[in-house]
Amino acid sequence: MYKSNLLDILGIYHKTDKATKDNGSWIPHNYTIVYHDYFYSLKESVNKVLEIGVSSSLRMWRDYFSNAQIFGIDINPEMFVEERITTWPGNVASRDDLTSFIQQFGSDYDIIIDDGDHVEESQCISLGFLFPHVKPNGYYIVEDLTNGLFENLKNEKIHASMLDSEETYLKNNIKYSTTIRTGLYDSLLGIIIKS
Repeated sequence: MYKSNLLDILGIYHKTDKATKDNGSWIPHNYTIVYHDYFYSLKESVNKVLEIGVSSSLRMWRDYFSNAQIFGIDINPEMFVEERITTWPGNVASRDDLTSFIQQFGSDYDIIIDDGDHVEESQCISLGFLFPHVKPNGYYIVEDLTNGLFENLKNEKIHASMLDSEETYLKNNIKYSTTIRTGLYDSLLGIIIKS
């Protein structure tokens, strides 16, 4: 049993599967427990959060990071028209779409969370393309890992879908990386802190 915290309470309130309790339609991943440990001291200083895969968790992030603008990208987004939340329709497996997003909304993200389609190829494309847009000491997180992506960070070639220049940048700018299993099934987080 996990001990609840502010982020978990917000996750339960906003009915996101990142929390520790379900609403009857999904299995909880318990990610809010890990996120709270990593992010609690940053609550007031985070300015920009990007989540791949648009869901009610955007509201959770908005309420947790009181000074942050929250962005969401999804191929079929539920459009949120709310204070400090901006959603954008785009395919994160398309570098053209990602380029358009960055041109429109800028760089310097404190936190990027990939909770998109959970397909290794698109996870690698978005990681390779978006990691340079994370601030120094910022976080890039991949939820629901079902592949060896994070184990491959140490290999010569991470993934065929990642450009050589992206791989070089990624490998040269990782301060810390880990994976954390938080529950059953696909509840595996990959966390990278940028140097």
